[in-house]
Amino acid sequence: MPYISTTYRTAVHSCGCGCGLKVVTPIRLSGWYVLWDGGSARLKPSIGNWGFPCRSHYFIRAGRVHWAPWWSPAQVEGGAARDRADRDRELVRTASKRPAKAVGWIERLFGGSK
Repeated sequence: MPYISTTYRTAVHSCGCGCGLKVVTPIRLSGWYVLWDGGSARLKPSIGNWGFPCRSHYFIRAGRVHWAPWWSPAQVEGGAARDRADRDRELVRTASKRPAKAVGWIERLFGGSK
């Protein structure tokens, strides 16, 4: 049974191959997102469980597993590099939008410039 938490922006489900391992996907601008139609969910992009013994790769559409092609180690590393770059861009974008008041409070809290 999948679990989606809007509070914690996380989706959890059992691996699509049936191995029983839990898959945790953070819902972020630079990560996965969930499309919910009120009855079933679609999780995008694909799930690549490269760290699992099964190394399964699939999409979840309308609450069902749809298998995706297997990735080579080079493809996995390329995907991981793109994910890291996306997260870095999101952090920079998010940081640039913080209100000056909050930034000033953090600087004071940690002894930064006043």
